[in-house]
Amino acid sequence: MKFICLQQNLKEGLSKVIKAVATRTTLPILSNVYISAETGSLKLAASNMETTIVTWVGAKVEEEGQITVPAKLFSEFINSLREVTINGESDGNNLKIIAENAKSTFNGTTADEFPTLPLFQESSLFQLNPEVFEESVKKVAFASAIDDSRPVLTGVLFSVNKDEAFMVGVDGFRLSEARFKIENTVESGIKFIVPAKTLVDASKLMASSTETVSVALLQEKNQILFQSSEQIVSSRLIDGEFPDYK
Repeated sequence: MKFICLQQNLKEGLSKVIKAVATRTTLPILSNVYISAETGSLKLAASNMETTIVTWVGAKVEEEGQITVPAKLFSEFINSLREVTINGESDGNNLKIIAENAKSTFNGTTADEFPTLPLFQESSLFQLNPEVFEESVKKVAFASAIDDSRPVLTGVLFSVNKDEAFMVGVDGFRLSEARFKIENTVESGIKFIVPAKTLVDASKLMASSTETVSVALLQEKNQILFQSSEQIVSSRLIDGEFPDYK
C-alpha cells in the first residue's frame, strides 16, 4: 500500500470513524482503524461489532492495499501534524507515515482479521433529508435510557408509514416523539428499534451531506444502514417489544 493525501482530509476522516472504535474489548483488532488504499481514495473504517462507520477521503493511490493500525495512536499522530501532505506506505504489517517534519511507523495487523464491513446498498427502504434527520434525533435521543438493564429502552423506536415517519425515545420517566416527512413513500408500515447512540452518531455525520440520506434494512443480519456517497453507518437493531408509550 502506498498513498499520498492531505493531513486535513485524513484528520477529518479519522474523526468520523473513531466514534465506532471499541474502548473496552477482548478483541484487540477492534481497537484499530481499518485503512484501505483504493483507486483515488482512502477507505477508513472502525467497528465495535455493534456499530460500524465507513468513510472515504480523497488520496493519490500509487499502490493499493489494506492494513489496520491502533486507532488512538494513529489519530493522535495525524492530529499533531500541520496541514501538510502525508505520504503513507505499508511494509508488511507496519504502516510508515512521513510528513514535512515528522515521521512515524505504526505496528499494525493484517486487515483480514477485521470484521466484515457493510457494503453500499443500491436499494434502500426510504430517504431522509439530512437536516430533518439530525433535528428529529436531537428531539428524541435524550429521552432514551442509559441503563442497560432494559436494553429496549436504550433504543429509539423508528416507524415509517407511507410518506411519514416518527421516532420515539422513552426511559420510564421521560418521553419524546418527533414526526417528520420522508423523501419517498413506503407502502406498508415498518417499525424497528435503533440504538440511540448510533442514531446520534449517524445524524451528526450525515448532517453536512448535500444529498438525501438513504436508509436500508438488512433483515437477515438484523441490521440497519444509513448511507450517503461519503459514508456508511451500520448498526445492529435492538430486539424486543417497545413499550406501548401511547
